[in-house]
Amino acid sequence: MRDEADSRKDEASALEEEIAETCGILNVATGRLVSLIGRVLATESYAGAGIRSPEQWVAWKCGVSLGRARSLVAMAR
Repeated sequence: MRDEADSRKDEASALEEEIAETCGILNVATGRLVSLIGRVLATESYAGAGIRSPEQWVAWKCGVSLGRARSLVAMAR
């Protein structure tokens, strides 16, 4: 019974470590994406036929919802 409890604690710790590591990777990737979007905003390279806003362009190019695109553009600004 004690071994089972220890095993569950070990598994939980391993999962927590993996989640923390994955979150770190996501945070770095998001930071890079926001930086790139900032460059797109600065150069207005999002402007084109049929594009009404940078948010629309980000949603299209990044394959994210319009709400997420708004958030990314806001961070980039």
